[in-house]
Amino acid sequence: MKEPLSKSAAPVGPSIATSDPEAAASNEDRFRDCGETSSDWFWEQDEALRFRWFFNVNAPADVHAAEAGHGKTRWELVDRGVSEADWIRHKADLEARRPFHDFRFERLGDDGTVHYVTVSGRPFFDAAGKFCGYRGSCRDITIQIQAQRAAEAAIAAAEAANRAKSEFLANMSHELRTPLNAVLGFAEMIRDGMAGELASRYSAYATNIHDAGSHLLDLINDILDLSKIESGHMALQDETIDVRDSIGMSCSILAQRATVGAVNVERSVASDLPAMRADPLRMKQILLNLCGNAIKFTPAGGTVRIGASHRVGSGFDITIADTGIGMRPADIPKALEPFGQVESSLSRRFGGTGLGLPIAKALTELHGGTLEIAAAPGSGTVVTLHFPEERVVRHPHVA
Repeated sequence: MKEPLSKSAAPVGPSIATSDPEAAASNEDRFRDCGETSSDWFWEQDEALRFRWFFNVNAPADVHAAEAGHGKTRWELVDRGVSEADWIRHKADLEARRPFHDFRFERLGDDGTVHYVTVSGRPFFDAAGKFCGYRGSCRDITIQIQAQRAAEAAIAAAEAANRAKSEFLANMSHELRTPLNAVLGFAEMIRDGMAGELASRYSAYATNIHDAGSHLLDLINDILDLSKIESGHMALQDETIDVRDSIGMSCSILAQRATVGAVNVERSVASDLPAMRADPLRMKQILLNLCGNAIKFTPAGGTVRIGASHRVGSGFDITIADTGIGMRPADIPKALEPFGQVESSLSRRFGGTGLGLPIAKALTELHGGTLEIAAAPGSGTVVTLHFPEERVVRHPHVA
């Protein structure tokens, strides 16, 4: 006989209970049809938590359990895949007559294959509120578990491959730097006539060799930095710095590039800007990468504006805005990827490896900050660096 549910355990939705025999038969048919089209199978336990009813058991994981499970408790039937802590929590739910969800365990199929099963249940009571047992459902989730583990294995393999790539780049970069430094040194000696005067064209050749070698060394250093960042081996050497000085130094270094490109560089730094706790070398690297990009992608007659401000309680904001070629908003994520090039035509026209923005972003994040880009084709680009309030130094003389 079907036990009535108490109000607290009543199912949500319209009731289908009825005293009409035909209606009751219809409800039974309805339940059977729904159950047989479900991937779940159903069970009921008595007040002693012994199984007394199973329905729709067709999964290999539990067919034998249903056949031999009548009169037994769950812990008498489940012998694998549950930790002692999980059992303790599950039995505590049962003793407290609480509903439970997604209790997982393992079964061995007839072919010896491990199946993963999840079970959920809720207590039911008679009209007087007396506990009568539990009803619930089971589901074989083996396919989902296998898919999850395959995905985790794929992610682990990808991460291992990425680590191997970073290590290879770092090792190769180290190997390249030694002979390259020798090339640069001899090129300087020839260019400067340290071993005697040379014809002017040979001095020009030495200058070309030195310039090309310096560019290659910069690229190698970028690759080394990227490898360190990706492997988590880059540590900041924080000091108290004046952001005005950092911006001024970067502008001085890039002044010749701006002059050659006929780009106007303007600075707008708040006069009351406090000092900042940061790694001076990495801050310089961030500013050089971003300001250098802004100058490179701004046509002659354009302007690059560099600003810095502080809002009490909000932190530092540094902005680099240009009137250059810009980019589509949809291309911004690609530009922030290592070696990302927004368009191959831009690569050929302006050069570069696509490491400047990703390195600047990663170094900003190492400082606990964020890098955001706003851009539109033909309307320029605005890069905003935000550094948290905890990097503000109220008394600059305190290191």
